[in-house]
Amino acid sequence: MDCNLDLDMVAKAAIMKDPDSVAKKIGEAILEAAENAGKYFAGSLELDITRFVTYRIGEAKDESFDRVVKKKIQSLADCPAPAPAPKRRGRPPKKETDNV
Repeated sequence: MDCNLDLDMVAKAAIMKDPDSVAKKIGEAILEAAENAGKYFAGSLELDITRFVTYRIGEAKDESFDRVVKKKIQSLADCPAPAPAPKRRGRPPKKETDNV
C-alpha cells in the first residue's frame, strides 16, 4: 500500500507549536494510519494521510512564550550590529587658559 503525505502542509501546521510535542503527534498519527490501513484496506489502496496528520498536529501543545521570544532574539542576533565608536584612550587634552 502506498501512503502519501504533503510535507509542506505538515510544516505549515507545525508553525508556532512545541517541536517535541509536534514530533510525538506526527509519529503517533503515522503509526495509527499504518495500523488502520493494514486492518481495513489490506494493501488495496493508495492513501493520503496529510489531513489526518495535520489534525493531530493541531492537538499538539503551542510553543511557549519563552521559546518564541528566544527564537526572535536569535533571528535578530543574526543581523550585523553597527560597529562601536572608537574609544579615546589616555588623558584628555589640557584646556588652554589666558593667564596674561
